[in-house]
Amino acid sequence: MKKLFKSKKFWGYFFPALLLIFFILFLLYKGDSFNLGSKESPYKKVGYFVGGSPGSDLDIRRIRWHKHNGFERVVFDCYRYNGVLGKKSYILSKDTGVYEIGKDKKDALEIDGEIKGYTSFLASPPSFYKSKLIDSIEILKEDNDAYLFTLHLKKSTPYRVFTLNNPARIVIDLKD
Repeated sequence: MKKLFKSKKFWGYFFPALLLIFFILFLLYKGDSFNLGSKESPYKKVGYFVGGSPGSDLDIRRIRWHKHNGFERVVFDCYRYNGVLGKKSYILSKDTGVYEIGKDKKDALEIDGEIKGYTSFLASPPSFYKSKLIDSIEILKEDNDAYLFTLHLKKSTPYRVFTLNNPARIVIDLKD
């Protein structure tokens, strides 16, 4: 064994093989196949983001808005019905439901969304009066397990949509 580690031939193969392994791990981490939650998507000016995890008896119980340096973020907190009536009948979910969120035209002032797997949408819309980018949000029930929403914008801006896990959240970032 000592001979093997002293051999120049061993070290000549060892380091390139090690570099190749690290490179493959890097590609897996950066690619979609190594996904711990949803990979943050690049910003778009037009088009739709489709994703999420199927669920049922879900509820959006809170919508949060935050202003950050360079972007604004809208977060939909996902809860699910746990089968118990009363104050603790909804708990944080591990599923986001399936979503399709985006806009059809580059300069459109609305981002439309549809989320499926939801029996209710009890969240009160946040106040966007301090927002440079968002005017308001409108929420409509579509059918038994789906809701539609429209995020009305003050100006056209690039956006991205992704999910976070534990607890499940749907996130919309708007670039300032």
